[in-house]
Amino acid sequence: MKKKTLMQKKFKACDGLDVEFGCIGGHGRTGTILACLVVLVSGPQMTTAEAVTWVRKHYCPNAVESKSQIWFIDYFRHLSY
Repeated sequence: MKKKTLMQKKFKACDGLDVEFGCIGGHGRTGTILACLVVLVSGPQMTTAEAVTWVRKHYCPNAVESKSQIWFIDYFRHLSY
């Protein structure tokens, strides 16, 4: 997903509109994108670990399944701020 698309989703979510993401299992890629959205909404003070924890608490305990997905969230976080 492109950063521009994710930013559009962020603005919708901040306006109280529904935002949908999905993949086949609904855990790995979906959780990764949700964690990136959490980073965008929360700002640079939110760490990657905190974003993953938030998604696992509020969406699904199995979200963000691999080290490469955590790496991507961290990479995205650093590109965003």
